[in-house]
Amino acid sequence: MSLGRTTQIDDSMQSLMRRRIVIAEKDPRSRERLRHALHEIGLDIAGLAMDGQEAIQMANGLDPDFVLLDENLTVVSAYDAAAAIQATAPDVAPIIISEQTGPDVMRRAMLYGARDVIRKPLDTNELRNTLLRLDEIHRTQMTPDFGALLDPARLPSVFCVTGGKGGVGKTMIATNLALALRERNPKTILVDLYTQFGDIAAVLNLEPKRTLAELAGLTDEIDWSLLSNYVHKHQSGLHALFTSNRPLILDALPVVVLDKVVALLKREYKYIVFDVPPYLHATTLHAMSVSSAVMLICNLFDYTTIADTKALFETLDGAYVSRDRLKLVVNRVTAQNRFQVDDLERSFGHPIFMQLPNEPRVVSMVNTGYSGHGAVANLPLGEAVRTLVDKLTELPAQSATTPLLAQPQAKQGLITRWKSVFGGASA
Repeated sequence: MSLGRTTQIDDSMQSLMRRRIVIAEKDPRSRERLRHALHEIGLDIAGLAMDGQEAIQMANGLDPDFVLLDENLTVVSAYDAAAAIQATAPDVAPIIISEQTGPDVMRRAMLYGARDVIRKPLDTNELRNTLLRLDEIHRTQMTPDFGALLDPARLPSVFCVTGGKGGVGKTMIATNLALALRERNPKTILVDLYTQFGDIAAVLNLEPKRTLAELAGLTDEIDWSLLSNYVHKHQSGLHALFTSNRPLILDALPVVVLDKVVALLKREYKYIVFDVPPYLHATTLHAMSVSSAVMLICNLFDYTTIADTKALFETLDGAYVSRDRLKLVVNRVTAQNRFQVDDLERSFGHPIFMQLPNEPRVVSMVNTGYSGHGAVANLPLGEAVRTLVDKLTELPAQSATTPLLAQPQAKQGLITRWKSVFGGASA
């Protein structure tokens, strides 16, 4: 047992012997003592700085692994030097030498970007152990597994599709979006968050046997081995989860359960799409608050939809979802729309993220049940959904092969003039 530990220490010391350090100390005799001590333990002395300014310059110009900063440095203080090094050379580890190493000193040092504080007079063993510990952290950060954690391509994305009222095409957009995302990555799942009258099952022609509402009260028992039994598979390969298969109370899916479900899904899937009902509730607000983007679906021919969407936007903005994550999507755009996109943007004070065309030619596909082999990929709606995916994922466009669902045509209501509808709402 001790032999293994000795081997581990020896391996670490060999790694440390290849590291470079800058010593920043205003007193020349102390600087020389530090140089000698650090050289004796195998470090390469990259540079000797007389003040904090020199320490910053050497940290950026001499490619050291560590910078030792005496707390009494002049020109630039040790703490300000640590902050500057952290900002300009983040791979360099600043270490402060101080006569005090209590909680307040440690807290201040951490706030300024130092990796550790070592007490004066300097103890060689303590310094060596500190450098070994920091070197171990550095070597861990260089491993492929650690790099994979920071790879943006591997980070899961959660997209919510919702709106201020029903009947605006949220479910069709959520389903089309999920299918298009699955073309990018098969690890995609669509979640119907409705506790009452959700339509994802009907659109996908699926019959949910198990629902998330059944997990209420089982928070501590939920793991992937359990949750995977609730995942349904569509013919296209898309995975789906359903909150309910019959009308339930709004609290049927508690926030604590949803939070556990989202955490598990993010470990298993690249893309998670929520079809969120058009009401404000603890569950829907939680889903939107943990999302990468929240798409608010609106149209240009129904004043009540515009008014309700604007009220939802103003409620969510900043309080639950940051403005940059709120995406206004105008659905069923036609040449006959009574309102214009510019009018909508002025009223909301927020840009339109995407416009989706009305596509009456494919209504029958939804009415007959979607089998996963639809032929709308080359229609304007299919192209628009792929563009939406491009914008959400910032990936280059792919060929038109996504089997997208139909989008039913909405009935237009009686609309008065823009001025009488909005009055002084737009600034």
